[in-house]
Amino acid sequence: MDSLLAKEAADQWSIEHDIDWQLPIRTPIWFRRRTYIKAISQFYHGERATQRVCNRLLDDLQHLDIEILLVDPQRSSARIFTRELASCGYRVTTSQRSFEALELAVRIKPDMVIASAMLDDISGVELGCALAAMESTEAIPFAVLTSFNKNHATLKKLPPNACLLKKGDSFGDDIAGALEKFGIT
Repeated sequence: MDSLLAKEAADQWSIEHDIDWQLPIRTPIWFRRRTYIKAISQFYHGERATQRVCNRLLDDLQHLDIEILLVDPQRSSARIFTRELASCGYRVTTSQRSFEALELAVRIKPDMVIASAMLDDISGVELGCALAAMESTEAIPFAVLTSFNKNHATLKKLPPNACLLKKGDSFGDDIAGALEKFGIT
């Protein structure tokens, strides 16, 4: 028992290898034996079922090999969007500068580019137009992240196949719609 506690303290044990489920269990006399059997069985099988479900989910996330390039000049908002996308199983590469993002898109060929409408040297809309105009990146899906309405003058030149992602409460629905539109799931 001491070695199991030592392994647990070092986080080096597993339920399958380190617990002998065949050992007899001594129970206090104030409960009936079948009460213990039911409780232990429910706990054991429940834990095993939970472990199997978690393993399946983690396997699904590991097989989801999708990279998204996020271009946002503000570190705080980039961190929030990165965390949201990563929690869905996507790999996220971030860039704060537009020309660096253009170079990254050419080199790493992400599965999707999401850019803030307001960047540094060029706008997010111009970045989308540049990606759509280049043969090496024209097939990369593009979405612009903005708080503007879709009829705003800044968004008039947005490439026709680009998606509009609104900052705020509707971001989750917007990103889900964009990923579905582009067949990225």
